[in-house]
Amino acid sequence: MAAIGIDLGNANTRVAVFRNDWFYMIPHEGQSMMPSIVAFIDRGRLVGQTAKTQANIDPRNAISGALKFLGAVQYLGLKYNDNSVQNMINTEELPFEVTKNLSAPEEEQLPLFKVRHKNVWVKFSPVEILAMILKRAKKDAETYLGQPVKHAVITIPTSFDYTQRFAVKDAATIAGIDTLLLIHASTAALSDLAYTQKIPEERNVLVCDIGARYYDVTLATLEEGIHEVKAVSGAFSSLNEAGESYDMRLLNYAINAFEREHPKDFGSGGIRQNLRAVRRLKAACEDVKRQLSSTQEAVIEIEELHAGKDFRLSVSRTKFEELIQDLVRSLLDPIERVLRDAKMDKKSIDDVVLIGGSSRIPKIRNFISAFFDNKEPNLCLNPEETSARGAAVFAAIYSRDTTSRFTDDILLLDVTPKSLGIETEGGVMTALVKRNTTIPTKKSEVFNTSEGQRHNFLVTVFEGERARTKDNVQLGEAKITIPPVSQDRQGVEVTFDVDRHCLVNVTLKDMSTGKKQNVKMDGWSDRSFKRLTKSEIESSVAAEEKMEAEDDLEQRRIEARNTLEELLYSIQAWIRSVHQARRVEDGPTVNRLSSIVDGTLSWMDSDPLATLSEFESRTEQLRKLEKEATEEQTDSTERKDEDVFRRTHSRAENRSAEREEQGVPSSHTRDHVSSSTSTQKQRASFHATVADDLDRGANFGVQEAGIKTIKESSGPVPSTEEHSGNDEHFSPMERMLHRKVLAYDRTQGIERSSTPRTSERGLAALFNTSDENSRTYTDSEFNQISTYLKNTGQPDWSQVPRLYTVLRLIDGLDLLEVFIQQGITDIWFPFGQTTLPRVLSPSIKANFLKYQDVVLSKSLLFEKNPERRHTAFLKDEPLPYEVVGKLGAGAHGQVDKVMSTVSHREYARKLFQRVRGMRKDAIKSFLTELQVLKRIQHYHCVELVQSYTDPKYFALIMSPVGDCNLLEYYSIALNDPDKSSLLRSFFGCLANALQYLHSIKIRHRDIKPHNILVKGDRVFLTDFGIALDWEELSKSTTTADSGKTWLYAAPEVARYEKRNTSADIWSLGCVFMEIATTLKGHSLSAMRNFFEQETGNYRFYANISLLTSWIDVCRQSGLEKDDVVFDWALLMLEEDPTKRPTAASLHHDINTESVRQGVPFSGTCCMEAGESSSFEDESGDEAWDMGADEMTVTPEKAPEYA
Repeated sequence: MAAIGIDLGNANTRVAVFRNDWFYMIPHEGQSMMPSIVAFIDRGRLVGQTAKTQANIDPRNAISGALKFLGAVQYLGLKYNDNSVQNMINTEELPFEVTKNLSAPEEEQLPLFKVRHKNVWVKFSPVEILAMILKRAKKDAETYLGQPVKHAVITIPTSFDYTQRFAVKDAATIAGIDTLLLIHASTAALSDLAYTQKIPEERNVLVCDIGARYYDVTLATLEEGIHEVKAVSGAFSSLNEAGESYDMRLLNYAINAFEREHPKDFGSGGIRQNLRAVRRLKAACEDVKRQLSSTQEAVIEIEELHAGKDFRLSVSRTKFEELIQDLVRSLLDPIERVLRDAKMDKKSIDDVVLIGGSSRIPKIRNFISAFFDNKEPNLCLNPEETSARGAAVFAAIYSRDTTSRFTDDILLLDVTPKSLGIETEGGVMTALVKRNTTIPTKKSEVFNTSEGQRHNFLVTVFEGERARTKDNVQLGEAKITIPPVSQDRQGVEVTFDVDRHCLVNVTLKDMSTGKKQNVKMDGWSDRSFKRLTKSEIESSVAAEEKMEAEDDLEQRRIEARNTLEELLYSIQAWIRSVHQARRVEDGPTVNRLSSIVDGTLSWMDSDPLATLSEFESRTEQLRKLEKEATEEQTDSTERKDEDVFRRTHSRAENRSAEREEQGVPSSHTRDHVSSSTSTQKQRASFHATVADDLDRGANFGVQEAGIKTIKESSGPVPSTEEHSGNDEHFSPMERMLHRKVLAYDRTQGIERSSTPRTSERGLAALFNTSDENSRTYTDSEFNQISTYLKNTGQPDWSQVPRLYTVLRLIDGLDLLEVFIQQGITDIWFPFGQTTLPRVLSPSIKANFLKYQDVVLSKSLLFEKNPERRHTAFLKDEPLPYEVVGKLGAGAHGQVDKVMSTVSHREYARKLFQRVRGMRKDAIKSFLTELQVLKRIQHYHCVELVQSYTDPKYFALIMSPVGDCNLLEYYSIALNDPDKSSLLRSFFGCLANALQYLHSIKIRHRDIKPHNILVKGDRVFLTDFGIALDWEELSKSTTTADSGKTWLYAAPEVARYEKRNTSADIWSLGCVFMEIATTLKGHSLSAMRNFFEQETGNYRFYANISLLTSWIDVCRQSGLEKDDVVFDWALLMLEEDPTKRPTAASLHHDINTESVRQGVPFSGTCCMEAGESSSFEDESGDEAWDMGADEMTVTPEKAPEYA
């Protein structure tokens, strides 16, 4: 059973799972985040994105920011009369009503949310709202994973105290979640950082999480899987230090601007009383805040914001930074606090990582960077998703997930966020466990009794940092009975035992008698803090389950309404198609059905809140009537077709007899392909259409009317004159028609390809069987059907033989054009109710789904196989690809451009010929590339579609097919400014792709422009035939000669010395040098001539000393902004491999420079830090000592020229 990670946020909640050594963000209604909002409506409640939408309509009944009401000194939320609650209510102008529980004593009255639910005013506590959010997160995870979810690791703010942890834990319990661990959001991000960056040596990392309402800081040391937290600190937004406060500053600025522009001189009152207007304006401010992270100016523009007045306000980044400058300055306090607690200075911090949505604000990044002596923040993580991803890792660890190996290598040493102590004489707080103490821990101290404790020793436990206990949070009491004071009294030992969950066990031990008393501070012990009792939690669970059942019933009602609505429109479309396609009058049932459909649509509009049973009963009634109307219409059509058939059959017989009397030779026959009823209907339709053309003596052959009749025919026209016999299957009309087709072919010199036959009766055997629904058609048979359709002038139909087959079996060929017009092909199989065209009637859909299994052939399943299992095709089995062009040839095989016969998509196919004596290195190359491609999933790497073996070849099917390779693109970009601009964006994309490969422990080993494809605006790494997959090895260092391209080989590779991932960096540096040369307006031949004139060799490794000279030549032309590329290239082309940058640092530098200059050196696809590919794995890679797994060969003398 899977365990999930939940990043429970004040504004948004995100959910992730870690399986098979990778993170998966769990979507919520198609998005990676779920707004932490619960809305209440007349029919139930909404959670997440739909609730956010509802909040714009009815803000009074939509609760947001429930987590901030737990930011308190008392469990279940702040006291109603606390200043911070009143401040939130008054200054933030909450759209919903916050009240209190009047039944409790005044000092214990807590805030409650008052909303209208199902037309009744009800109150919910913050814990109950959080439970609803967590329940929806759990439901999303179960839908995504396809299995129940019971366990989770949940992130919480660092500022949460001991009691608030249990508030979140109880909310999870009410939601049906067993909390494995509560972890600080900034601490959880450490595991994401460690996994994606694969930090090889000890590093001190500072993580700042700047979110909505909370600001958390974690300082930790990472080394070889050990995450040792040194210190944590946090701040609640009442101190104006978190993300939502930035929005509020901008919102107040906008409201003031509106009020200045439109004074309150109209009767509707001020804008602050218009909750919907404020909600709309706040959403616009949030959007502008995001825009100002990447632009210098943004505009708030809302039509009819308030009292019919439009509003438009331009906000510059400078103005926004001025509004929040005091908030930004306050971010330093927690940073300085963790540095003091960890006894470190800012120079000892190796990496500063910023996460949380507000970390994207440039002012914050620059301010924190300036504090750390202009150290650039590490932007390698996705700011919004990283905490959820990190929580998912720990969920996998604590649930003992066996699908991932990474979880075995992580050890988290967390700390207590606040001090724990007892009250001593005078109300003084005496800490036993100081804040930022590594847990689990156990601390003891002996205390003497005071005058008032001669018989009972009472200890009161507190949490906090204040000197006086009255200013801290009381967790509970512990008491032990002691004998009267005597001269040998040794005092009482107080022991705090804190486990990894921060749960405190207090033990009192009388040192004189050895007597002990233990109290667990879990909220359920008699002397611990107040907490929901188990019975109250059970009651809340029951209430939540009841509400969920009501929600499910409402969901079923909505689905039933949608089903009825879809059925109504489907029937309407069917009735229209009947009017257009059939030449008969509507029957009474059809007219009645049309009338009922119109009446039902009117009823649905007038009664949108009808019950589930009402929708279901009307649906059943309509289905029954629709069936009767279909049968009635079918009978009417058959009767008319029979009349037409008798008339045309008689006329055709007479004309045939006349022609035979004139000496016209008999024609060869064709196969008859339909059975009883369906044959009769289709033949009648065919004859009715052709009869008039034959009467007028039209030269039937390839004319439009003739082609149409062949399409509508029930049986195939033979493609050659080889078919003879079986004339009894055909009417004289059909024999005459076939003679005309053959005669026209002879006069025009047309040769038709032969149609394969599966039996003596030919194609008819495919459909003239009694058990069509039980057999499965083969690919050979589909080739036969396709050839037949192509020969009969139906090229579009020939591309969808499986659709043709199913529709023919259910007597629905007249609908085939509907599928084709909507772009539906055979690759869409198997269909579902929602993927079939809407115009199909429900009965047609049911029959289609019933028969579709018969066309799921081997080729179809092969192309749609999501697991990409290798497939073997036997000698007589047709391959599902046709060659449409040649793409090139490699050392061990050729590369073709092929088209799938199923989906008609284009792919690249790499073939390795299977012949006796096939070289072992060719087989190894195939297996290596297959293994590597199966592991690669990246936007800038070619994708393995499938692989197969046939009697002659091993084959790899890859996507996409490039427009050209990078070497060819150089010459195109040299004379095209648009192409040059696109070429400039390839730097970041290629660095990102290489970063990804190294992170999953793959060395390409043959990077060159020939192995880089360009398609549209994307660039792809390809050809992994000699790649090294070192996932199972201790390091990527090797000495073996694996093959190389000498021009782009690194010096250590050319000298057959030890090499690792830095050799890939060198090769990519050569490519960067070529791209930069092209951008500067020079050709590659000019650069190579420059090198060859000096050294007689144009290889890069032979001209290291001349690189700067060539760069000086290039700098004299082109655009100055491109000069920075040469700086990157020089670092990548260092002769000493240890001095070259990693792909991760290279990608970071490129993105940083793009932002600094405003020049797109990277595509937008790779500009976002924290993309799934933004990581690097080079653990142990810089250790240049030889490993036991290395291979050593004695190379032959390298050729002078490659």
